[in-house]
Amino acid sequence: MEALASGEAAEETESSAGLLRHPKYAEMMALNIGDGAQVYTAFLVFLDLLEARNWKDVTCKGSKELQLVYLLGCPGERKEVKVVLPLPVHMSLSHERDTTIVGRITNGNKEAYERKVDQLVDGVTPTRAHY
Repeated sequence: MEALASGEAAEETESSAGLLRHPKYAEMMALNIGDGAQVYTAFLVFLDLLEARNWKDVTCKGSKELQLVYLLGCPGERKEVKVVLPLPVHMSLSHERDTTIVGRITNGNKEAYERKVDQLVDGVTPTRAHY
């Protein structure tokens, strides 16, 4: 049983190492933005959007000011570009940081900014009816 677990661990390590050699991961790392965990999270979300969710035209962008990598793409057959900000679990956000990020990513576009903020914070106090 121990040999099996050891073999599984080696296989998982090889698989992870293969991901780290992926050209898109190298491209994201070359942006020199943020911490490695956020970049790796962005890479995994990139793969998920393309392979599992069939998004089109997924690209990565970086913000040196925010120290974050984010993704742009079109869900399915839609033409509307969506912004995805992948964050690792250990990264905490505040309302102020959320609105700063959204404002920078939408380049100050007031309509896009308001739509994104509404999606992040709906301003409604949760009640039993929301569950």
